[in-house]
Amino acid sequence: MEAQIITLPELIALAKSDDMCVIEFFTVTCKYCIAFQDTFDQIARTFKDVKFYKMDITDYHEVGVALMLEGVPSILVLNGSTGQKYQFVPEPQEPNEKTWYTREHVKYHLSKYTKGLKSKNA
Repeated sequence: MEAQIITLPELIALAKSDDMCVIEFFTVTCKYCIAFQDTFDQIARTFKDVKFYKMDITDYHEVGVALMLEGVPSILVLNGSTGQKYQFVPEPQEPNEKTWYTREHVKYHLSKYTKGLKSKNA
């Protein structure tokens, strides 16, 4: 399943939830974000027990400020069922010139954060 685009009220509801989800923050003018969209959707189809979302923060500047986003794309893992509710996928040490994050980088970190959950490829 591809990642669903969400709005600010939906983000707030997800933050209050105990469900695990992954959110990519992007803007429509970011070349890395545009190039990363297909990769993110591919990753979303890999993890069957995790919901994936995207949020265009162009009109939600306050979200970027509140979450202290240093840039986009940024990927946040919300997991209300653990003590560490918010975790960002760290910036890659060697960013991909086209998409910033690579599929392998994101999947590696999501595998750590979603330990015990099943991957569709498992």
